[in-house]
Amino acid sequence: MTTFRRVFQVGPAPFPEIATDQPWNAAGAWPCRWVHASPQPGAPVVLGFRCEFEGPYAGRVHVTGDERYELFVDGRLVSRGPERTVRGRWAYATYEVELPAGRHVLVVRVSVLGRLAPWAQVSVRAGVMICAEDEAGRLLFGTGVAEWSWKVLPGYSFRRGGEMVGGHLGAGPSFDVDAREFDWGFLESGGVGWGAVEVGLAGNNGFWLYAGDDRVHRMVPGGLPEFRAEAVGGAIVRHASVGEFGVGGLAVDPARHVPRLRAEVSGVLRGRALRVGAHSHLRAVIDFNDYQCVYPRLAVRGGAGAVVEVGFAESLATAAQTQDGSRGEKGNRDDVDGKFFTGFSDRYTLDGGVREYQPLWWRSGRYVQLTVSTAEEPVELSGLFFDRAGYPLDIVGNAKADDPRLDALVPLCLSGLRACMHETYVDCPYYEQLMYIGDTRVQALMTHYLSRDDRLPRKAISEFAASRANATGLPTSNNGPAGQIIPPFALWWVCMVGDFAKHVGDAAFIRSQFPALRSTLEMFLAQVGDDHLLRSLPGWNYVDAAFPGGVPPGGEAGGVCVAVNLQLVLALDVMAELEKLPGGEPELGNRWERRAAETHWAVDTRFSSGDFIADTADLATFSEHTHALAILTGRLDPRRSRRIAGRLVSPPESWTRCQLYFTHYLFEAAAQTHTPELLFSRLQTWYDLQAMGFRSMPETFPRPGADTRSDCHAWSSHPMYHVAASIVGIRPAAMGFEKVIIRPMMGELRRASATVAHPRGTVHATLARNDAGRLAARIDLPPGVTGNFEWNGRLHQLLPGPTDLRIEEPSPTPAPASGTSPAVGSN
Repeated sequence: MTTFRRVFQVGPAPFPEIATDQPWNAAGAWPCRWVHASPQPGAPVVLGFRCEFEGPYAGRVHVTGDERYELFVDGRLVSRGPERTVRGRWAYATYEVELPAGRHVLVVRVSVLGRLAPWAQVSVRAGVMICAEDEAGRLLFGTGVAEWSWKVLPGYSFRRGGEMVGGHLGAGPSFDVDAREFDWGFLESGGVGWGAVEVGLAGNNGFWLYAGDDRVHRMVPGGLPEFRAEAVGGAIVRHASVGEFGVGGLAVDPARHVPRLRAEVSGVLRGRALRVGAHSHLRAVIDFNDYQCVYPRLAVRGGAGAVVEVGFAESLATAAQTQDGSRGEKGNRDDVDGKFFTGFSDRYTLDGGVREYQPLWWRSGRYVQLTVSTAEEPVELSGLFFDRAGYPLDIVGNAKADDPRLDALVPLCLSGLRACMHETYVDCPYYEQLMYIGDTRVQALMTHYLSRDDRLPRKAISEFAASRANATGLPTSNNGPAGQIIPPFALWWVCMVGDFAKHVGDAAFIRSQFPALRSTLEMFLAQVGDDHLLRSLPGWNYVDAAFPGGVPPGGEAGGVCVAVNLQLVLALDVMAELEKLPGGEPELGNRWERRAAETHWAVDTRFSSGDFIADTADLATFSEHTHALAILTGRLDPRRSRRIAGRLVSPPESWTRCQLYFTHYLFEAAAQTHTPELLFSRLQTWYDLQAMGFRSMPETFPRPGADTRSDCHAWSSHPMYHVAASIVGIRPAAMGFEKVIIRPMMGELRRASATVAHPRGTVHATLARNDAGRLAARIDLPPGVTGNFEWNGRLHQLLPGPTDLRIEEPSPTPAPASGTSPAVGSN
């Protein structure tokens, strides 16, 4: 029996450099080498690499490829990869392999998209590496040792597709397959057109150097599990008609809808065949009623010359897509009739055989459009199936409340988060598919609350640390090859490490990040003047989409941006706490804390107007962002913080309001000051999104003339986190979640409950209030974990296991609703 079982390197750090103390790697250089092909540079192409050998074999094997690979063993797909990383690093996967006696065929299909590659895709040169740890395996199928051959796999072509922004779509191209040219026997033994591969040079210490090229792949072990092949069901056919075809060309006309055809297309989604006659056109619009990331599989029989397209869209639009990629507004996302389908469309030209088609990369969205245009022969649609694509997160956390709007919101937030978890976190699955630090910090917090699986947050921290190998010395804003720098995101990366320390612990892993953390903060402190204020670093000083270009006043290089100065204070204080961990430097921690105090004092001295803090030195411009960050520093007088929070409930019209993403920090400020009306009033924005038909949370709040680009942006899913962390109030009270603080902020809710993932199990809290506001609480802590329950300023001790509380004191008094500064209040 043939088996490929994924295994992981065991050690305190998940992504160490290639070790040199293993027998199969004793010299520090891999005993196998990359093998390459020579396609036209920059041109999208699909390549096949093949090796035939005689089994049996049993052992451990490492696999990778550039750009994307699919590994087939004896015609069966066993692996996809590699895990996406940052520039200068390249992941390999490790498998325990058993192959029986007999002839075996290894084929690696490599897609090289070149100039059409997704923005998140790093690449050096098309190639494959397969290396067994034992000499027997290397002689059988090791690249650069055994005999390998390659060929261009014909029948593929590529198009820019989907809803483009500025002429670009960062998720990559649409795929076209012409089955009449396709090599359907490429997985089999023998065949024609295969030629000898080029063999690259092997370097030392885990470096792989290409012949004639000084660019390198630094090999690191992949640390993520295999993604599960789960079928996605529940899709419904919203429209089915004949006589119209093409993607984006015609509006969905309810007058042309054919109910019988709708039922037949519904059968295709369940594997029941549908015959489409010669010289016919069929169109069907399918609704997942959820946001999904999937690999679609189309099964057909016959129909030589027919063209079948499978398109994906986040929603339909009020106007067709134009040449420059613009399109009409999306409106209510539930609406289909009278709207246009604009999105990816993978196209398959049939050859009359019994075939199954699948794109080379997963697709995302809520809606699928199936169009069929037959030629001289009828075609049988045997099935259209969807296999889930995404990180296999094991979820143990949940949150509920007695407000049906809130309970309906949590699954939508979860759907958005899961759609943005793949080989890395991604900002959005439909567009850029990039792991940005600002997005990732919020996504990782949600992950910590939902699951004990910390591999994706851990990878994100390590990847951003590694990305500092650039001219600035700062972590790049995202994991793509462009090396973009967003200086404020580098500060959020420091805070993300602090979040990990609180929720997970692992002092050894945190200690491994100290050099990068300290160096990053020093880069900022070098730009602090004698007045203790930070001058904005070169780069895109993005804070939130609420500001023009995302940049607050003072965000130009050399300017003084109050929001970013306060972010620096937060990051310095986080680092001061981390220095108290084993391996830290307490004296250095004192320095971080002193520098934080100096910068906070400088901001408060220069930019305060009464209770409030301006964005500009003339005290004329204010934002919610600055006030939320000022509260979160914890350095304001608590009474002043509560007054500011009360003013944020209903701020002056002139204040810049937080967009969906940065409202997370506004909610954090509400929790810190215990201002429930601030949190609950702003949740109305998310309730409005539900009413607009969203099945995940968008990038920004859509308004007439300013529709949101992305319908799925996980940075807007944070209300799910805040139900558990702010409303029920479960948070770590010590590093590694060794202690717990539960500080409910229920507002008008009568009942709420949450289960939060913990390194030792789960933390569970169920809260119920009577008409007088008196509380009954059931708390359950993991073994060895203690904590406190805070209600109305009083602490109640919590011990491991279940604790029942009956608290007679009424609910906490809300914070004041207004501030004390007439000058600001009249803005």
